[in-house]
Amino acid sequence: MLQNALGRARLELGDGQLRGEPWYDQLEEQARRQHGQLGRQLLEVLSRFLTDPDDEVGLLEEVREFGVEYAHISRSQGLTLTQSVRAFIFFRDMLTDSIVQMAEHLSLRTPTDWGYRLRQLNRVTDKMLLALIETYEQTVEG
Repeated sequence: MLQNALGRARLELGDGQLRGEPWYDQLEEQARRQHGQLGRQLLEVLSRFLTDPDDEVGLLEEVREFGVEYAHISRSQGLTLTQSVRAFIFFRDMLTDSIVQMAEHLSLRTPTDWGYRLRQLNRVTDKMLLALIETYEQTVEG
């Protein structure tokens, strides 16, 4: 699944689908690389979580830290919270598409199987999104 998601992300970037997105165009090259690196790390954590959710607490804490780091990078580039959330939604949709593409590998044969995996994905991405939002709020308040 990890390789599939990475391949899809590279295709999206290679096709220039991000070009023209205000949040993407605003990022400097270094910030784009940092976002990419964090994205790869997130995919590794998500892959571990989907295949072996035994260390859920530890994995979700890692994901929370990714959200904090994404927020710091995005804020340093002048992105608004709305722009950062739009970027997050774009990449979350790519993750969802990857799960759909990997349905056979993940043994998604019944609605129950699909529901379980999508809830797992939502747990991970919700944790990251909330950390991103909380970090933005703390920066504004602090």
